[in-house]
Amino acid sequence: MSAGILEPGFAGSFYPGNPAVLRETVAGFVGPFDPMPGAVGMVVPHAGLQYSGAVAGRGYALAPNDPEVVIICAPSHRFPVRGAVIPDVTAFLTPLGPVEVDSEAAGVIRRRIGVGSAVFPEHSLEVQLPFVKYRWPGTRVLPVVTVSDDPVFQRELAAALYRETGGAFFIASSDLSHYHPLNEAVRLDSMVKDAFLSLSPERFASAIARGGEACGSAGMAILLYYAALAGANRGVEAGYSTSADAGAGESQVVGYFSGMVLGGGVRNG
Repeated sequence: MSAGILEPGFAGSFYPGNPAVLRETVAGFVGPFDPMPGAVGMVVPHAGLQYSGAVAGRGYALAPNDPEVVIICAPSHRFPVRGAVIPDVTAFLTPLGPVEVDSEAAGVIRRRIGVGSAVFPEHSLEVQLPFVKYRWPGTRVLPVVTVSDDPVFQRELAAALYRETGGAFFIASSDLSHYHPLNEAVRLDSMVKDAFLSLSPERFASAIARGGEACGSAGMAILLYYAALAGANRGVEAGYSTSADAGAGESQVVGYFSGMVLGGGVRNG
């Protein structure tokens, strides 16, 4: 039984709740659309927009113009998740209007690989929705929440997502290092960025095992498995900053990264 439309839980805190202000804010961060040919997916950050919005916006500017479906793979920060969850909702409400869910694909994936259906507020997912609504007003989303570091599960989920969505554009929602001095944050972030842009899930997992940090590392790894199925062959850094760039100081820094995965083809975009 569908839970219907999920109301926003973080409007007015992580991003403006006023529709006009939010639209102007997102438009300013995204700027002119400049799609990169062959974009299969991307990683973008999910902190409050005053910190990470400009880096996220650069990714959205470079994304394809007209995907029919966009996968958003995000980590859970507040609720325990075993494996993965695809929230059982028909749409997410945002101040810019509702974002419809690809309920058919969601149902098939839940049944075939045993993904859960719990519904709960999660900022790493919700922060992406105003960008999605602005960039692609009529696009449906397939929301996935996971923190699984099991490569077998990650590969299986990537294959199911690719098969059931016909190669939808894939967004991995993740910030990078958390609460280190600036120099250390930049060092850790460089290690994770380089591994991700290599498009090797094994190299990426090794970077995380060696101390690299990404709260959405599961989604980033799933994107890399997904990208291999889509024939991707190149990763490109779209943007990087830290909370220090936004005036939050240099003693406890959070890293923000946008990276594009290129070379394949989005079959329904």
